[in-house]
Order: sequence, then C-alpha cells, then structure tokens
Amino acid sequence: MRRFKNLEIGGIESKIFNLILLTVIVLTVLFVIFSTSQSKMLFALTSETSVRQQQTTSGIISDTMTQVTQISMESITDMEAQIVDEMFQDIRARVMLVADYCIC
Repeated sequence: MRRFKNLEIGGIESKIFNLILLTVIVLTVLFVIFSTSQSKMLFALTSETSVRQQQTTSGIISDTMTQVTQISMESITDMEAQIVDEMFQDIRARVMLVADYCIC
C-alpha cells in the first residue's frame, strides 16, 4: 500500500482504478475501430451512389437529347415539305397557264 498524505492507495482501490482505466482504453479502441469501419462503409456507399447517379443522369440526358433532336428534325422536315409543296403548286399553276395558252 502506498500512502499519499492521509490516503492509503493500494489493494482494492488500485485494482478498481486499473479496471476502470482498462475499461476506458478498451472502449476507446472499440470506438476507433467502429468509427473507421463505418467511415469505410460510408465511403464505399457514397462512391457507388455517385456512379449510379452519373449513369442515370447520362442515360436521361441521352434520351432527352435524342427526343429533342428527333422532334427538331421532324419539324424541319415538315416545314421543308410545305415549302416544296408550295413551289410545286406554283409550278403546276404555271404549267396549267401554259397549257391553256397552247390549247387555244
């Protein structure tokens, strides 16, 4: 037993102190291990989610661009067909006019 002023330290007090100290050390080590494993798992989950999000986003963008391009091409083709139709109507009218002159 050790004496510190009027306190006697030793025996059961020393064993209890050592037990509490060992418990704190074990809990600290377990906390560090648990935190590290959770951090690794969270990092893996974040990476996987990022990859999935990028794939989904690129798929949606690709589909949207395809639809926009298709709609635009259909609109342009329709307008050009209308222009060509008007040109042929003008030509038909001229041919009919020439035919009327020749028949007379």
